[in-house]
Amino acid sequence: MKEDHIDPTCNITQVVGTCNFGTDPCACVNFTWSVDMEIGDEGLGLEKIEILNGTAPYQFTHDKFTVGHNISMGVINAKIGYCISFLLLPVYYFIQIIIMVSI
Repeated sequence: MKEDHIDPTCNITQVVGTCNFGTDPCACVNFTWSVDMEIGDEGLGLEKIEILNGTAPYQFTHDKFTVGHNISMGVINAKIGYCISFLLLPVYYFIQIIIMVSI
C-alpha cells in the first residue's frame, strides 16, 4: 500500500478587485473581486476540490480532472469570483483540496 504525505499546492496567480465608492466613501457599492489559482499535487493525486462556505453570492469554477490527477498531468486552474451591490464585510472563502491518501 502506498501512502501520500505530500501536501497539495495552491498558487494564487491573479487577484483582481474593484470598489466604486460613489459619493459616500463609507459605503462601497458594486464591489467585485476574483482570485485565480493553480492547484496541483505531487503525491498520489487529487481527489476533490471544493469551496467550504458558500452562503454569499460567489462563483467557483475549476478545470475538470479525474481522481488521481497528478501535477505531472498539469495544474488544475481554479477561480473564485464575487460581486455584490452592498457592503458585506468580512467575506472569507476556504478552498478545500482533497488528495488521495492511500492506494
